Amino acid sequence: MAAPIHTVCLKKFPFGFLFKISNPLPKKCLLQQRLLSNGLPDSKGDTLPTSTRDVERLFLNAEVQNILYRVTKLDLDKVFHVRKQHLSNPVFKLMTEAELKKNQELALELAKEKLQMPPIMNQRKTISKILAHDPDLASIDMVKYVFTDISFGVKERDRFVVVREPDGELRYAGWEERDRMMQIYFPKEGRKQIPPRMFERPELLEEVLTRQNYEFVLDVACVQYEPDNPEYHRVVYRAYAHIEQTKSYDQLRSSRHFGCLTFYLTMHKKIDNLLVDMIQRNYLADAADTIRLYHIFHPECKSRAELHTLGTEPQALELVKLFAKTDSQKQGSLELALQSYEDLHEATAQAAQ
Repeated sequence: MAAPIHTVCLKKFPFGFLFKISNPLPKKCLLQQRLLSNGLPDSKGDTLPTSTRDVERLFLNAEVQNILYRVTKLDLDKVFHVRKQHLSNPVFKLMTEAELKKNQELALELAKEKLQMPPIMNQRKTISKILAHDPDLASIDMVKYVFTDISFGVKERDRFVVVREPDGELRYAGWEERDRMMQIYFPKEGRKQIPPRMFERPELLEEVLTRQNYEFVLDVACVQYEPDNPEYHRVVYRAYAHIEQTKSYDQLRSSRHFGCLTFYLTMHKKIDNLLVDMIQRNYLADAADTIRLYHIFHPECKSRAELHTLGTEPQALELVKLFAKTDSQKQGSLELALQSYEDLHEATAQAAQ
C-alpha cells in the first residue's frame, strides 16, 4: 500500500504550483530558488519517453475491432440489465409508433456506446531519468519536493512532474507519484488515492471472482487504473484467467469486456474452450470469427497455411473443423462439440420436413 501523501502549497510558479510532499514528520520550511535549477525542462521541452506498442496497433486494427464487436453480441437485455441503484418511481410514457421507433434507435446507439471496449495497452516502462544532482541542496530538508505542471490544456501524459530528493537529486517522478499527483489536481470520478482492498489483498479478489462478479471487478479496475498500469494488467488478467478456468464466458458476453477477453485468449492461444462454448450456444459464426482473429494474431499457424484448401470464402463450419484438425490444443473436445452441433441441426432439419 502506498504511503499517505500530505501536501502543503508553498508557492505558485508560471508552470504550476510547488507542493511539499511528506509523511507526517516534523519538518522545517526551507526553500531555495535552486530547487528549480539544474536542467528542469520547461513546457516546450522533451516529453516523457514513449515506446512502440505493437499490441495497441493490433487492437486498433479495423478488422480486429469489427471481429471483437461481432463476437461481443449486442443483447439489449444484458446491456441494460438491472443494477443496484437508488429506488425511484417508474416512469410510463405513451408514444406513437414513430416515437417508439425513434426511442428504440436511441437505445440501440446508447447500447453501442456501453459496449465500447477499454483500450488494451502494453505495460508502461519504468521512469528512472535523473535530471541533475546538486549536493548543495542535500540535507536541507527531510522530505521530497514535487513540482507539477498544471498548465491549462496540456495532456496528462505530457505534464512534467519532477521530484527533488532530500539528497539533492532532481528526477522525473515515477508512475505511482505521477498518478497520485494527477488525482490530486485533476481527480477522476470514482478513482481513489488508496486502491480498493480487493486489489491489494489477493484473497479478497479471489473471493469476488469466485462469486463470478467479473464485470464488477473489471469495471472498478478500469476506473482505478490506467490501462497500461501493471496493477491493471494484474487484476484484469487474473479475472480473465478465472473465467477461462471456470468457462464462465457468458458472464461477460454483451458487455464491453467480452471483446478484451477474446483478445486476451486469442493472443495467448487459449481459445479452445471459448470455441466449444460458442458452438454449444449455437454461435458458430462467432467461433469462425474467433479463428479469423487467431489467424491475424498468429499468421504462422497451420490452419492459416491450409486455409486455401477451403476456397476463397470458407464456410464457418469448415473453418472450425480445419482449426480443430490443425491448431486445436483440445481437439477431442472441439470435435465432439462440432459433432453434437451437426447432429442437432440434422435432427432439426429432419423434424422440419
